[in-house]
Amino acid sequence: MICRASSTVLVSALLACDVASDGSSPSQPIADDHEEPSDAEREDAELDTVAPAATELVASGWLELADSPIVPWCGAVLVAPDVAITSARCVLGYDAGFLEVGFGQVGAAKTVGVERMEIQRDVEPELALAALQLSAPVVGADPAELTHAEPRERLCGIRSISYTYALVGESSPRWSWAGCIDPREPSWITAQVGAPNCHGDLGAGAFLPNGALLGVVVDARSEGGCVLDERIATVSANESFIDAALELSRP
Repeated sequence: MICRASSTVLVSALLACDVASDGSSPSQPIADDHEEPSDAEREDAELDTVAPAATELVASGWLELADSPIVPWCGAVLVAPDVAITSARCVLGYDAGFLEVGFGQVGAAKTVGVERMEIQRDVEPELALAALQLSAPVVGADPAELTHAEPRERLCGIRSISYTYALVGESSPRWSWAGCIDPREPSWITAQVGAPNCHGDLGAGAFLPNGALLGVVVDARSEGGCVLDERIATVSANESFIDAALELSRP
């Protein structure tokens, strides 16, 4: 998950969170000509479906905290023109006025303030979602298409997007990794071999190959700074809360 820092953290903390500093090879920024895994990697990973070429998935954005020197704080997903959802762990203990969300490139796109926040209360706190009512509709990003279906067989090419760490005021590119989901464990996505997954994306969206939002990342298992598995709160399993989140949207 994304590393966090208080307002007193030194700039060196940025490197402590950056996976490139732990000796592992850095991932490559997301691009429309994103390379798929090699044939050997596909065989090693026993992939059933190859991840498609990268698409923008503009509904996947980031969350900023007012007193943090590092951005992003977490991921966020636009589900209505003026409503976003994220992991509740990203916002617990903070007033809505301390939060902003953005879509596009960190440091280049304008952020939008949060006016109201609703926390999911009927699930375990570490698995809960949060709905954010924004101060204005987001310009330049369409809300995610929601899917209430879950894969009935093993499916690969599930994609998650987040951002590299940066100091406030600096730019940060979007990064992407792909994984597979098994219907026996529909809340867990396992990273594909060859996927760029050395970053955190708590609160980010997990998207089906067709671009529909499958769920939101609420936890992750990692090794050596690289994500191995992501746990998601799926749209289908949290339908009532997401429906309530959509009702926060103002005409």
